[in-house]
Amino acid sequence: MGTGTGTGMGMWLRGMRPKTLPASVAPVAIGAAAGWESLRGLEVCPAIYPRPDYCDSNADLLGVLESRFWVMTLLCALVALFLQIAVNLANDYADGVRGVDAGRGAQGGGAAPARLVASGVPPKRVLLAAGVAAALACLCGCAVVAVTGHWWLLLAGACCVLAGWFYTGGRRPYGYAGLGELAVFVFFGLVAVLGAEYVVSDGVSVAGWFGAVYAGVFSCVLLMVNNLRDLDGDRRHGKRTLAVRMGGPVARWFLTFVYCVAALSVVAIVVGRMAVALVHWSGVACGYEAADGGVRCAPIPPTGDEWVPGILGFVLLALAVVMVRALLRRDYGRALPLASLTLLLYAVIFVSLMPSVVDALTPLP
Repeated sequence: MGTGTGTGMGMWLRGMRPKTLPASVAPVAIGAAAGWESLRGLEVCPAIYPRPDYCDSNADLLGVLESRFWVMTLLCALVALFLQIAVNLANDYADGVRGVDAGRGAQGGGAAPARLVASGVPPKRVLLAAGVAAALACLCGCAVVAVTGHWWLLLAGACCVLAGWFYTGGRRPYGYAGLGELAVFVFFGLVAVLGAEYVVSDGVSVAGWFGAVYAGVFSCVLLMVNNLRDLDGDRRHGKRTLAVRMGGPVARWFLTFVYCVAALSVVAIVVGRMAVALVHWSGVACGYEAADGGVRCAPIPPTGDEWVPGILGFVLLALAVVMVRALLRRDYGRALPLASLTLLLYAVIFVSLMPSVVDALTPLP
C-alpha cells in the first residue's frame, strides 16, 4: 500500500487512529458485562410447588444465550472496531479532500498526527479502505442478526454506518456543525452499550443504561480533546466543531468540568462501596443475632466486586489528576491517550462491579 511518500503499512496503521479504538471496544465490554449480570436473573425460580412454568422457559432461554454469549460478544466487538476504523478512514478522506488536513503529511511535523490523504495516499484508496472496513463491520453485524433473529438490528446497523459517513462526509457533514459530540454520545455510548447488552441477553437493564451514559460521556471527552488539539486548523477551514463554536478557553474549561464530574463520581461510587465493606469487615457492623437474643458482631470481608473496583477507583483518581493537569496545560497530545485510557479503565471498573462477572473470573478454592 505504499505510495513512495513514506506511507507504508505503519502509516496505514496510524491512519486507523489506534488511540481512538478503545471508544469502540470498551462500550461492548460494558454491555456484555451488564448482559451477563442480567442472565443471572434467569436462574431465579421461587421454591414453591407447583414449579412455575416460566422457570423452565427461563432455563431454556438461559441455556441458549449462555451457549452463544462469547461468540456474540466477539462479533459485537468486531462490528464496533471495524466501524470505528471505517469512520476514522472516512474522516481522513473527507477532511483530506476538503483541505482541512493540509500540512498534516507524514513529513509535516507538528503536534497533530499525520493523515493518509495529506501524506500523499490517493483519496480513492483511503475511501476504498474505509468501505472495506465498513463492509467487514456489516458482515459481522449480519452474522449477529442471523444468529439472534433480531432483524431490526439491520436498521440500527445502517444508522451507525450512515452516522459514520455523514460525520465529515456528504455535502453538509454534521461534524462541521458542532454535533459530533452528540453523535458520539448516542452511538458510542447508548447504542454500543445497550446494543451489545441486548444481543447477549435479549434485554437491557438499569446497569446497562448507567454504563451507557458514562461510556458516552467519556467517549465525548475523547473526541473533544481531539478537537481542541485541532482547534486552529479546524477554525481556518470552516470546520465548526463544538470546540470551535465555544472557543478554546471555554471549551477547555467545560471539558475539564465534565471530565471531573464523570471521573470523580465513578471514584466516589466505587471507593464508597469499598469503604462501607471495610467498615463491615472491621466488626463495627453487627451481622447476626445470637441464640440468646444478644447481638454479636460478625466481620464480613469485602467481596471481589467491592474491593477490586475500589482499588481501581484510586487508579482512576490518579489518572484524572494527570489528565486534568494536561488539559490545563493545553497539552492535548498527552491528554488524548489519557482520555482513551480513562474510557478503558472505566470499562474495567464497570465489569468488576458486576458480581456474577467477578464470580465467573474468580477461580474456585
